Amino acid sequence: MKLIQIGNAKSGNFWLYRIIQQILLEGGVEIKSFIKNQSIYDVAKGWKLSFSDQASVDNLMITPSQYYYRISSILQMPIEKLDDYLAQTTHVWLQSPPCELTAGALSKFEKIVYIVRDPRDMAISNSKYAFTPYRSTLFPPNAENPNLYLDKKLAHEIYLWVQHVGGYLKLKSQFPIHVVFYERLIHSFDEELSNLIDYLELNLSNSS
Repeated sequence: MKLIQIGNAKSGNFWLYRIIQQILLEGGVEIKSFIKNQSIYDVAKGWKLSFSDQASVDNLMITPSQYYYRISSILQMPIEKLDDYLAQTTHVWLQSPPCELTAGALSKFEKIVYIVRDPRDMAISNSKYAFTPYRSTLFPPNAENPNLYLDKKLAHEIYLWVQHVGGYLKLKSQFPIHVVFYERLIHSFDEELSNLIDYLELNLSNSS
């Protein structure tokens, strides 16, 4: 299986990643990792990133002119041949907004999962994240506290949400994109999980 999960920043991407990884494991899917086979990984796994094991995520970045593999905001390297990259991975994480190269990349995946979160909550989460030690060291927030940061950034955050969510929903008519809602994971987890497992077409009934 080749699976890509997509979501705007602070939309529950890490939670979704953990859920999908567990589903693949329980479903008996071979989980291959591109980044773990790169020489930088032995160094990167010792970095203090946003969350534990972040260095092990196959994080894809797409711009209008190039594909990249990333480790958080610290490492970004060009992918010369996307097919070679995809041959070495099972589960890819993408946060880039849609662009000219996006459709070509999505066409190479069997399963595409997109997570959506209420833009107001996403903006609040982003404002808090901006003041975490990791993020503020790399990108000083240029505000005294999260509330002032949110006041400055809210309109832009909502614009980015519309661009990201709207752009990928437009692609839903072209690709079999399964939408997961962050709020449903909170309030109706079993039902949302069941829908995701059905979409992935995996049988977990025999798992221990």
